[in-house]
Formats: sequence, C-alpha cells, structure tokens
Amino acid sequence: AVVSTQSGHYGRDDFEDGVGRLKDKIRQFQPLLVVFNGKSIYAKFTGQKQKDVTYGNHGKVLEGCESTFYVMTNTSPINAHFPTWESRMAFFTEVVGLRDDLKRSPYFKERCRTA
Repeated sequence: AVVSTQSGHYGRDDFEDGVGRLKDKIRQFQPLLVVFNGKSIYAKFTGQKQKDVTYGNHGKVLEGCESTFYVMTNTSPINAHFPTWESRMAFFTEVVGLRDDLKRSPYFKERCRTA
C-alpha cells in the first residue's frame, strides 16, 4: 500500500484495492452512517463520474449493508467551492441531524437490542 497526503500519488489499482477493502469493512461493521469527505472519493467508491455526484444524503447504496451514505464538501482549506468554515458548517449540521434521525429509526433500536 502507498501512504501519501495527496490523492494524486495513488494509482488506479491503489484506489480499486482500497474501495474493495472499505466495502468489506462497511459490510462487516455496518456503521449507522458513512460520511465521505468530498465528491471525488465517493465517485471512486461508487464508480460514478464526479460530475454526477451530489452533496447530501445518498441513502443505502451498498448491497448487503444497512448503512446510510452521505457526501459532504471536502474540508481541505483549498476547497474553492466552500472557502469559509461558515459555508462548510451546514454540512456538519446536516450530518448531525441525519445521525440523530437514524438513531431514532426502528432498525437502529433493534440493532442495539440484539448487540
């Protein structure tokens, strides 16, 4: 595995391997909510084109998994689309609200009872 602070250092094989391992872990641990930090990494995860990815709640997108998926803005300081912390805060607020809604769901309550 390659370790880097920049995604440009990774090749296609690195991403494909990482996506497979991430999907396996999500299926194994079944987190309530999976949040992606930016459209580009979610696009790689789903095989979509980045231009087709939208921000927000994507629901359940992984077969064999009850996790809900959410795409928020990339929090990198160089993100020109959302240049201030105030413009990014709406995503964090929405994630907290979504998490709270999911915790009230019958699925979550049942899962906690059987764990």
